[in-house]
Parts: sequence; structure tokens; C-alpha cells
Amino acid sequence: MAQKRTLNWRNFLQSGSTNQNKATSTRGSPTREPSQVLVPVYSGQILAGAHHFNMENPNFTSIQTQYVTVNSRSGSSGAPMGGLENQVLVCPPASLHFTGREDVLAQLSGIFAPPVVTLYGPKQKDLAKFIRSNMKWDGSVILINGESAKDLSKGIAKNFKTPQSSVADTILVIENMESTLKIMDYLPPWFNFPVLITSTQMEITKGEYGRHSFHLPIDIKQAERDQLEDSLKEVLYKKQEIVTLVAAGGTGKTQAVLKFIEKNLSRFTNVWFFDASSEAMLAENFKKLGRALKISEDVATVRRFLTTMMRNWICIFDNADDTELLQVLLGKYLPVGRHGGVIVTSRLRDAMQLASSSHCNVSLGDLDESSAIKLLLNHAREETSEQNLKLAGQIVNALEFQALAVCTAGAYIHAKSTCSLDTYYLCFKEKSRKTLKHKMTGESYPWTVYNAFMLSFEQLGGPAKLLLQVCSCLHPTGIPVEMFQNAFNYGFTEGDFHETEKEVMGRGKMNEIIKCLGTENDLLEIIDELGTFSLVSYNVDHEHPTLSHHAVIHSCAYETIALRDNIVPAVTLLLSSGTPVGHSEHDFALRRRLLIHVSHISMDGLEHLTMKGQDKVAQIFVESGDWTQAERLQKKVLSLQEELLGEHHPDTLTSMNNLASTYQARGKTEQAEQLLETVLSLCGKELLGEHHPDTLTSIGNLVLTYQACGEREQAEMLQEKVLSLWKELIEEHHCDTLTSMNNLAGTYQPRGKTERAEKLEEKVLSLRKELLGEHHPDTWTFMSNLALTYQARGKTEQAEKLQEKVLSLHKELLGEHHPDTLTSMNNLALTYKARAKTDWAEKLQENGLSLCKELLGEHHPDTLTSMNNLALTYKARGKTDQAEKLQEKGLFLCKELLGEHHPDTLTFMSNLASTYQARGKPEQAETLQEKVLSLHKELVGEHHPSTLTSMNNLALTYQTRGKTEQAQQLLETVLSLCKESLGEHHPDTLTSMGNLALTYQACGETEQAEKLQEKVLSLHKEILGEHHPSTLTSMNNLALTYKHRGKTEQAEKLHEKELFLCKELLGEHHPDILISMNNLALTYQARGKTEQAEKLQEKVLSLMKELLGEHHPDTLSSMSNLAFIYQARGKREQAEQLQEKLLGL
Repeated sequence: MAQKRTLNWRNFLQSGSTNQNKATSTRGSPTREPSQVLVPVYSGQILAGAHHFNMENPNFTSIQTQYVTVNSRSGSSGAPMGGLENQVLVCPPASLHFTGREDVLAQLSGIFAPPVVTLYGPKQKDLAKFIRSNMKWDGSVILINGESAKDLSKGIAKNFKTPQSSVADTILVIENMESTLKIMDYLPPWFNFPVLITSTQMEITKGEYGRHSFHLPIDIKQAERDQLEDSLKEVLYKKQEIVTLVAAGGTGKTQAVLKFIEKNLSRFTNVWFFDASSEAMLAENFKKLGRALKISEDVATVRRFLTTMMRNWICIFDNADDTELLQVLLGKYLPVGRHGGVIVTSRLRDAMQLASSSHCNVSLGDLDESSAIKLLLNHAREETSEQNLKLAGQIVNALEFQALAVCTAGAYIHAKSTCSLDTYYLCFKEKSRKTLKHKMTGESYPWTVYNAFMLSFEQLGGPAKLLLQVCSCLHPTGIPVEMFQNAFNYGFTEGDFHETEKEVMGRGKMNEIIKCLGTENDLLEIIDELGTFSLVSYNVDHEHPTLSHHAVIHSCAYETIALRDNIVPAVTLLLSSGTPVGHSEHDFALRRRLLIHVSHISMDGLEHLTMKGQDKVAQIFVESGDWTQAERLQKKVLSLQEELLGEHHPDTLTSMNNLASTYQARGKTEQAEQLLETVLSLCGKELLGEHHPDTLTSIGNLVLTYQACGEREQAEMLQEKVLSLWKELIEEHHCDTLTSMNNLAGTYQPRGKTERAEKLEEKVLSLRKELLGEHHPDTWTFMSNLALTYQARGKTEQAEKLQEKVLSLHKELLGEHHPDTLTSMNNLALTYKARAKTDWAEKLQENGLSLCKELLGEHHPDTLTSMNNLALTYKARGKTDQAEKLQEKGLFLCKELLGEHHPDTLTFMSNLASTYQARGKPEQAETLQEKVLSLHKELVGEHHPSTLTSMNNLALTYQTRGKTEQAQQLLETVLSLCKESLGEHHPDTLTSMGNLALTYQACGETEQAEKLQEKVLSLHKEILGEHHPSTLTSMNNLALTYKHRGKTEQAEKLHEKELFLCKELLGEHHPDILISMNNLALTYQARGKTEQAEKLQEKVLSLMKELLGEHHPDTLSSMSNLAFIYQARGKREQAEQLQEKLLGL
């Protein structure tokens, strides 16, 4: 049975691909009554005041992260340039024989050219004042003096040195332009910004720039001035153009577009060529671009990325001839926004509705006679003699100037040594007469093309004809030659056909095809023959040769098939026969290329394949994420195997396992669980035995399903069993055993068993080092995971050392700009923050954000993650204004890129709400948190941890706004749901208990608060130990409640114990120590020990100034508390001085 390895729980997560919810809360702040100063800490810590779950991203190192090199324009925002994204969907070159179409090329050039606007005014002073006072521009404005050629050349050279030297949304203003100068003579070829020319010379409004001319009179009124400004902006403002080229097949639409790109390549930062001949092909193109951009392969995400990419890119959607695809092209695929451009080629007149305006509908008729003659002679390799020009004129007139027909005729004449221009004309006329009675079954296209094709087709040998017909049953582009080679060399054997499948439809014809096309050398000779007549093109892409042919040639070839009910099933069998089953990168890449071809065949046709064939095709759908088609085929395969092979057959069990994985991917976790339990029962007890690797693989998959269903206890028990069995079966150093250990640590973690997770991860890391060495990427991954577990356990010093080592190794071996280096930078910054080294964290995160913008662009998910984390650090350092601005910007970009319903967008909303609250904007915080909670309930349900986090945060905001009854009700719901889904001992459940206790206290129900906090402290000691930060937090909160209830002696003892343990754990200079000292000072004061209170509070204030600065909110609170103590001790002068200073700050 084929193994399906369980995924490591976290070391395969890509940088920025997941949001780990990390609790943020406050300890009793240094005021007489605990205020709500937000201090980010990790999940499970309950601190006095508001306990907000800010969502930072401690990213896990990805061991297979693709590195994208980016050469972004200085100071600009947007997407990457010059990296792998420019190595995919590459625009093919135009034909060497391209001729004519000058009108079309000029029209396209005009549409995509930047606007040039002239503004005439009699006084230069008025023009200059208008430009500087009235022309408000969102981007950059560059002013250049145009009085002389020298000034103009100097200004252009200085400001436009390279394509990277200007930011997006730049406008060039040339002042006092000399009317005899032509601006296009001075601009570099890559220049693509709007130009505004001002002059006191009336001639500037005439000639080549007269299309957009405006006048600034001397006595212009304000209303007219405003109207002029609006009119100028309307013309100059950057707009995206969607252009359509609609014409019959074979007229040369694609070649005209390719020639335009070739002549204007320097204008565009990126050019992407999408094959829009089918939705399957287009979706695969989007996935390919998503992989290169290092973002999600989801079509919507890639489209949003392009939409928000502030570059002068262009996307070509070629051959959009599918009526159904055309209906969804605009809403689903075309990136519609302010920037970039789009060209769509199609045979369908309905495509013209996609154009952004009527002038963007480019008409493309037949070639003119002279261009058609030139094209024919070029393809035929004939001289342009007077006789040849006359004969060629006869031929192109007979071909009705159809570009494809002319190319096909020229290729035929060149390929046939016995054919001349005059003999071809006679042959063509004869062929036209014979084909008059033929009725075409496919799409309509010019008869001249079909007749020219048939002349060439009849000259082919039998194998070449057969190969062309086989290709006509597949998608017309990207047919992998390797598929044929695999079918010839390793295709179906007799044993691959069950006895009931011996007479499967198409089997005989498939064998005939394989026999006819012969060996690999024979196949290449046949391809050469087809290429000689220009009927196919042989493309070599990174050592993966493919065949493609024009869509019209594809249709013509299909017309030649006499018995389609025979050959189509045979080609389907051939395709499945040539599909590899291996797990190498090469096999995976070939299966991806076959997706468009299996999608081209109807599902009914695929369901007539053999069991083995259907299983192979199902794997193609699985790997492409088309779970619906995969499930349909896998269910059919399983049904056949149960009927023909029996339930206990290894192949049947493999199919059960695979179908369960598909169920899980589709969110059908209950069906997945039932099927995997069946597999496990049959494998472990009846067939293979408990120790067989396939049985262990099945158990591992079931563990993942239990976790997805929220059945964490069962997942843990089963994972412990898997590990035990792996150890019995293979040595402890084996990769499968280590993976199983790591997965077990992953099941411990969500259940709050962090101590066990730590021990297991330490062991895994030690064994990994022995096995792979310290410099292997997998070892770094395990180091990073262990560091995060240390952090979760409050061992921040150990976490810091380990993460500093990981970062050092990443920089040394991968360089500072590698995505994995940025990930480790981010993780270390979060640890610095946890260790109160917030200035270090801030510097590291600012550096990380700068590198992310440079590497990936401002709109990349990893950049948004860095933005979020830096904003939280700003907030922790009291820089709430900077935090708010950064989070508002991040939220805007998230909505643009990912949409409002994406988890990352909700994270930004939640964190921004928390910042609003910190900045004294509780009403805005409440509105935003109510929206977040509503969206979480809608998207993931009421029991999901993200929903519980949102409930918690909203409850605390209610409390801040005095809505204590609503807060209490919501927190009681959170606690109930936490107990139900996580159990009473889970850290998040204890967090919820602590927050509810604080609300009871705010409502005056201090007795209930005390009982609940005593329970929380007891459970924290039992689960985490006395020295854990969460336990110390519980002590602090309970001590404050004792104080509120008048139990000051108990409060004092508990505060003193907590302070002693905090110093042992964190050192004297940690912010949490200062909060503990502050709380103890207030308790001393409540017990009448004012001298001790004063000394301690003075020490707190001194340390706060040193650590946080004089303007930090906590420092100001400490000043206020000390002033109060001075007042109580009769030191009125000192109290007044401190209060005056406080007012000044």
C-alpha cells in the first residue's frame, strides 16, 4: 500500500502563511487602581486589566521556501520585479515572418502610451503658481525646465536615469517649454509616465500634442480654475486599459499582439502571457504565477495581487474563445484596477464588451494584399521577383488574405521540393472544389484555411497524420512529449487490466497508436515532419519539450478523424498510460502539465478508464487542488476495487486512505474519520498487522483528522501509539520516527502540555543534529520550533539564545535577503519583546519590514505580517500613534489583497481595535471588534479559537466602556465554550477564567472573583509549575483581589512571593518586575507601610524612566502613584512638583 506521510505539524508552514493567536494582556499597572496598559505576552497569561489577544505571527521556518529576487523601484510600493515572476508565463516571440498590421500596432501603441497634456497661459508666473498651488497629485511630481534643449536633456537625465529610479504614480511637468522641441525625442524608451507641458507659446497646443490642450486665462475665476484642475487630472490620472482584439480564427490576432510587445517591451515592468483557451488552462497559469510570486496559488489571491500591483505591467489573455469562460473572465480573472494593462484576443464578438472603452476595441481584418504576398513569400522562402509577386498575388487572393492560410500555404511550398508557386495555386483550386461537400462539425472558420490545411495534411505520412489526430483530442497547447514517451516505454502491461477490463473501450486503438508511433526516435522524426509543414510547434521549456498548434489547425485536424468514438477513448487511455506515479519533483511537474489535458476530456470519458487509469488521473486533480473532480474519480475507483478486488486488497485500502484525505481537504472531516477508522481496522487487525508502515501511515492520517475535528485527546493518544510502534519497527534516528516525535509534540502543544512538548523537541533536535548536522535546513527548523516552545513555557532566555543562533546560521548560509532569514528575524524580535528588549525588537522588526518591502513588495502577505508585528511593538513601547497608523495602512492593504473575510484581515482588524482602545478610542474599538466577531462566527463558527478570541476582546472593550453586564455575559460564554472544546486544564481556558474573574471584580462581585482566581492559580501551579509567567500572573491578580476585599495581609504575602519569583525568572529590569513592584508598593501603602511604599515606588519610577522613557504611559502612571504616596506622607512640596511635571508631560 502506498504510503501517505503525515505532515509535520509546523515545520512545513511557510513564512507568513499562518497566524498564531498570541494572547496579550496587562498586569496591574502602576496606578492606585489597575488601569489597562497593554503589554503583549503569550497565551495563557492573565494580567490585571484588559486581556486582549493580539495576533502576532511567530513564523515557523519553511524548509523549502522559494527565494524570489526582487529589483523593485526605489521608494515605490507594490509587487516584486525582476524575479521568478518574470520567468513564468513568458510572452513568446513574434514570428520572424511577421509583416503588415502597422495600423493595429499604432493603435495599440497609442492606447498604452502615457498621456501628454499641454497647458497654455500668457504669463509664466501664473502657470507656475497654478501648478504648485492647485495641482494636488497623489504620487510624485517632477518639475523640469524646458526652455532649451540643454535644460530639457539635463532635467530628464537627472530624474530618469533607469527604470528603477522613479516611483509609481509619478507625473512629469515640463515648465516653459520651447514649442519647437519634441518631448519624445528626449524621453528614454522605457518612460511611461503622464506628461504635463506648460508654455507661454500658443504653438505648444498644436501639432502632435494638440489632442489634450488646455488654456489658463489671466482673469480666470475660482470656479473655472477648479474645473480646469479637474479636467487636467481626468486626462493625466493613470487608468488601466483593457483592450480587445476580436477577429476570426487564423487572422493573426496573437501575432499582432506579440509584435506590439516586442516593439514596446521597455515600456512594461512585467509582461505575462495567459493561455485563455480554456478555464482549466487559465487557472493553471494563475497557479503558476502564484507559485513564482510566493503567494497563494488561489486564483482570487493572484488576481488581487495583480490588481494592487503599482507597476506598468501588462497581461495578455490569448484565445479567449470559450463562451462559458468569457462569461466569468471579467469577474474572476481579469485584474481590474488603476495600474497595468490587459489585452484579450478572441474569436467571439461578445468579448468586445470587456473593453474599458470603445476606442479599446481594436479591429483586425484580413491582411492587405501586399502584406499577404510578403508573408507568403517569406514562409515559402521564395525571392521577390516580378513573376513570384504575380503568382503569390493569385494565391493570396484565392486564400482570401487569411493569415493562417497564407502561412500554411507558404510552409507547404517550402516543404515540397516539387511544388512551386504556380503548381500550388492549381492544387489549391482543385482541393477547394473537392471539399465543397464537406460539412464541418466544429466551430466555423474560413474554408480557405481548411483547404490549405488539407493540402498539407494529405502530404503527411500515416504516423504523422495519426499523431496530429491524437493531439487534436487533447488541449491544443502544452502537450508534453514525455507523456508519449512514458506510454511507449512504461505504459499499461497486461497485468494492469483486470479481467473485466480486457475489452475496455479504446484499448485496441491505443495499442495501434503505440505501435504506429514507435520509439522515441521515431516520434521525434514524426514531429519534425509536422513541423516542416508548420502544423505543430516544438517548444523546449526547461528541458520539458511540448507540442502546440494553432487552435484552428487543432480544429481542422479533429475534422479528419473518421471514427471519433474509437480514437477519443484510445487517447484517454494513452494519456493515463503516460501519467507517472512517482513522487519525484520531475513526476510532479509532469502531472501538473497534464492537468489541462485531462480537463479537456469529459468526466464521462475519464470514468471509462481502467481502475488504474482513473486512479492516476485522480492524483492529477488532487495535486492541483480540484477536490471535487478528485473525489468523484476516487469514489468510482474505490467502488470498482471493492467490487473487483475486495475490501481487504492493498489497492482498495490505499484508495480508502486517499479518498479520506480528499474528504478532509473538502472539510468533510466526519466522513474522513469514518473511512480512516475502517482503513485502520482492516490494516492493523486483519491484513498487515499493527507494525506495518502502511498501518502507521494510516494511524498518522487519522491523528490529523482527529485534530481537525477538535478531538485533541484522541489525537494525542493515537500519536503516542504511532511513535511507540515506529520505534519498534525502525531505529530512533530514522526520519519517520523523528517526524512522528515532532507530530506528537504538536499534539501536546494545543493541549497545554508544553513541558512534554519541550522534552520531546529537545530530543528530536539532538537526534536531527546527529543525523543531518547543525547546518542542514531541517535542523534549523527544529531549532526554531524548540525556541518557540521555550518561549511558550516562559523560558525566554533560552529561546533568545537559540533564535539568535538560527538567525546567525540563516544569514551565514542563505544571506540577509532570504525569506527564511526574514522569518527567523521576526521570531527573534518577538522573543526580544517578550524579554522586555523592546528597543532591540523594534530595530530588528523595522529592518525586517524594510527588507520585506524591498524583496516582496508592500502588498505581499509576509510584508503585511511584518507590518502587523512592528505595529504591536510600537504599541508595547507606548508609540500608539505610530502603531495606529501602521495598522490602519496594513488593514487597508489586507482588504485590497486578501479581501475582508480573510483570517489575516480579521487579525489586523482585531489588533487595530486593541490599539484604538489603548489610544482612548473605545467606541471605535467596540465597533471594529463587533464586526470581527460577526465575521468569525460566519466564517469558522462559534467554537473556533479565533471566534473565542474575538468574544474575549469584545467583552473587555465592553468592560472598558462600562458595559459590565454585557462583558460578564460574553466572558461566561467564552469560558463555557473553552471548557467544552479545550477542557478545563487548557491554558486558554485558564485565561478565560482569569478574565471572567476580573469582570466579576469590576462588577463588584469580589467574592466570586476571589474563588475563581484561587482556582486559576491552583491549576496553573499544577500544570505549569510555580515559576511559569502565567502562574506569576495569577498570583498577581489574586493578590490584587485580596487587596480589594480588604485582605491586605494575604495580598502583601502573595505580592512579595510573586516579586521574588519574578526576579528569579526575569531579572530586575523586566517591565513585569516593575509592575509587580508597583503593585506591592500600593499594597504596602494600603497596610500603612508608607515608608516602604515610598522607597519601592521611587525605585519603580527610576527604572521606568531608564527602561521605557519619561513619556511612556506606565512611567506617567508611576509618577502619579508616587505623587499620591508623597501626599499621604505629608510631603506636599515633592507631591506638587511631581504633579506639575506630570501635567507638563
